[in-house]
Order: sequence, then C-alpha cells, then structure tokens
Amino acid sequence: MPSTKLQTSQAREVVAIKELLAKTNKRVILYNKKGSKYVLNHLSKTLKRMKDMRYIGVSNKKILQVMVASFQSCKQNKYHGIYNASRLAKEGAEHNQDDMIDLEVDPKLKITSASLSKLMQSQAYKAFQERKNQNLPLSAKTNTNMKLASQGVNEYFSMQTTSTALWKSICHKDIDLNTRYFLWMTMHNAYRIGEKWPNFIPQYHSRAYCAHCNNSIENMEHILTECSTPGQNEVWEFTKNLLEQ
Repeated sequence: MPSTKLQTSQAREVVAIKELLAKTNKRVILYNKKGSKYVLNHLSKTLKRMKDMRYIGVSNKKILQVMVASFQSCKQNKYHGIYNASRLAKEGAEHNQDDMIDLEVDPKLKITSASLSKLMQSQAYKAFQERKNQNLPLSAKTNTNMKLASQGVNEYFSMQTTSTALWKSICHKDIDLNTRYFLWMTMHNAYRIGEKWPNFIPQYHSRAYCAHCNNSIENMEHILTECSTPGQNEVWEFTKNLLEQ
C-alpha cells in the first residue's frame, strides 16, 4: 500500500504500530506518552465491538485488521510507549517517497463475518452497500471533482483531506438536506446542465451555453466560479465571511 493512501494521522499511526510488531515479533503492550489514543482505544475499548461488526462502516478498516492480526500473531510480550505519536504521524505525512506496506493477513486471524446477534439494521445496510460498491469505480468526472475539492481544501485551509472525509462532510447532518443533495449531485456531475443538454434534448442545444459570458459552456464550475453575471462576487464574499466565523 503506497503511503499516499495513508492520508490521516490515525492511519499512519496504525501502520507504524503494525511495522513495529512485524520487526520485533513481540506483542507490544502499549501505554500512551504524549501521543494519540487512537490505537490504544482500538486495542482495548472498541476491539471486540469492531470484530463483532466485521469493521462495517469503520474508517481505516483494512489496516486496523492487519495491525490487530499482527498483534495477535506475536508470542512474546514487551512494554513499549508511544512517544509523540502526533508529531511522528505528521513527519510521515510529509514524507515524499511512497512506502509499500504489506496488508496480507494470516487466514487463521482474518475476520470474515459479523455477529448477527450484535448487528443492527443500519449496520447490516452499510455492509450490503459496502459489498455492492466495493468494485464500482467512480466516474472520471467525479474523480476530477474530488481532486479539485481536495486541492481547494489544501489551498485555502492548509489541510490535507481524504476522499472518505470529503464524502462524510458532504453528508454531514449539520448541513441541511437540500444543501447536502446539491453537494452530492454536484460532486457526481449529475445535474443536466452545460454539455449535457445536447445529449438529452438535442433541440435545446442552445441551453448548454451561458447567456452572460459569450456562449461559454454553462457547467457547474462556470455557474459557481466563472460566470460574470451580477452578484457572483457578492455571494462568494458572503460565503467567505460565513466560513471564517
């Protein structure tokens, strides 16, 4: 697994522990020192529940399962502290060269099913959705929009984000339903505007172009950020002030 896939500090922390276990071949009994509690909480408070659920809907599920399997396969115990986990994770994020991480799990330790007695209906639905979508690729336009959104977050907020975090933010319940629907449709390029007009209704070909901007294609990017119609700058200035509050 390339390091570019490990876009969160938690994911990098899990990989660090997994690599430590692989190199020492000793079961590391962790205690926290000036570091994140993500790994500690998973190995103590939430591990049984996650295994019962087969990690349904859990972020970093693959590398968490690999780390737990590595932990269980070790025979010796050794006390080891996590020092400055957040700082080390940040250093890993700034590492430019991809590191290949082995994500193979011993078949004897692999979690293949969930406990039906512990599974809620919403979790079962998530499991079906994960299985249905696991081999379903995103469209080229959706991938492009995701990259543009990530670049925007990095440029304006100096933050690195992940595809998972972007999708969760779009569907967050703090955003009203109509706005969530708009963001989801926009990310998937699902609105019938711009170049889509000739494809759906050929006789309305002229509607593909903006009436204010010398017949530029009126796609969502043009509508939101490029159109010269009056009020565009005022709306974005208001949005900027709102985000800064």
